[in-house]
Formats: sequence, C-alpha cells, structure tokens
Amino acid sequence: MLNETLTKYPKLNIIYIQHNIIIIQKEDRIMTTSRKALYSKRKKQKPFYKSKWFIIVCALVIIGGIGSQLAKDKQKDTSSKTETVQKDNQKDTTKVENTTTTTMAAKKSYKIGDTITFEGVAEITIKSAEFTDQRNQFDKSNPERVLKVIYDVKNLSDKDYLVSSELSLYVGSKKMESYPNENTIQNISSGRIFENAISHFGVNGSGSFELEVVPSFSFNAKKQIVLLDLN
Repeated sequence: MLNETLTKYPKLNIIYIQHNIIIIQKEDRIMTTSRKALYSKRKKQKPFYKSKWFIIVCALVIIGGIGSQLAKDKQKDTSSKTETVQKDNQKDTTKVENTTTTTMAAKKSYKIGDTITFEGVAEITIKSAEFTDQRNQFDKSNPERVLKVIYDVKNLSDKDYLVSSELSLYVGSKKMESYPNENTIQNISSGRIFENAISHFGVNGSGSFELEVVPSFSFNAKKQIVLLDLN
C-alpha cells in the first residue's frame, strides 16, 4: 500500500500509512489525512483547451476578427461608392463644359467683312448693309424702311451653285420679308466666285439687326449670324 501511494504521489513526504490513515510531513509540520481526502485533492485537471475561459477568449478573438473584417468591407464599399460619385460628378462636369462649349460655338457671331466658311459648300462674305430709298412702285407691302445687303459667294462644292437665298433678316428677333427690288439669282460653277450679290428686305419696327447666313438649298449646313450695327 505504501509503495502504491508513493508511486501515485512521488512528491509527497509520506511518513506512515495504515489502513485509511496517511501521515505526511510538510515542511516542519506533521499532517494526518485520509486516502480518500488525498485522492479528492489530486483530481486530474482538464486540459487548458477545454477550459471555459480559453473557449471564451477564442470566441472573443473570432468575433473581433469578424467585426474588423466587416468594418474593412464597409470602408471599401464606402470608398467605392465615393469614387463612383466622384467619377459621376466629373462626367457631369465634363458634360456641362462640353454643353457650354457647344452653346458658345452656337452663339458665335460675325460682323460685316468676315468670311463665313461652310466646308465643302460655299464661302460667304457680307460686304455692306445700308438703308435705301429705292422702292418698287408695284409693291403694296409698303415697309417702313428698305435694307440693301451686298455680299460675295465662292462655290466650294464640285457642283454648280445657285446664288439666291443665302440671307434672312431679323429685327428684334422678328423675321423680315424679302423686298422686291433687285435681288441676285445667278448660277456659278465649282470653284467660282460671284461678287456683289444683292438682297433687299422690308424693315418694320426696331431692335437689333441680325442676318442669318446659310448656303442656298443647304439642309445640313448650320446657320451663322452676322450682327449689323444700323441703329
């Protein structure tokens, strides 16, 4: 019995064992205990990985890791959305700039003496615009004033060009009617120039004077504006 107990508890200084009584020397004291009590104190401890505190700590670490990953994903998502919004804003800004540029180009105007080029069709130059006292005695419209416009046309196309209806007059944004004085109707071949073509307009009312210029019978060319200082 003594050998069995010593084998199980080699670190204990066991002095005497008799039946269920065990006498132990601990430092300078002599202690008496029972085998049952000694066995109960020496219960086998659980491995550390089965400890509830170890499990709790692991759970907290896992939860913390998941939370950190979710935060990173959210941050990435927010950054992605912010970048998308910035790109959209940049696109909108570019669209506004392009629209502004187009609008400015559309509002570009010319003055007397400028040559307006319509690529592949014609070049038109307004040379003069002045009021005239010359009237058509057979005309019954009787406008307040009559405007005479003189201009040159160069044919840039590879076909014949008819000089006739390049001009329209607007006064205070109102369109004026052509007046039946001398008005040029002439045909020119490719590369040729017709100088001093004439158009007359009856003028009623007041306001800014603008000539809309576009090649005759051209459905694709964009109309250009020539401002007239006649007031």
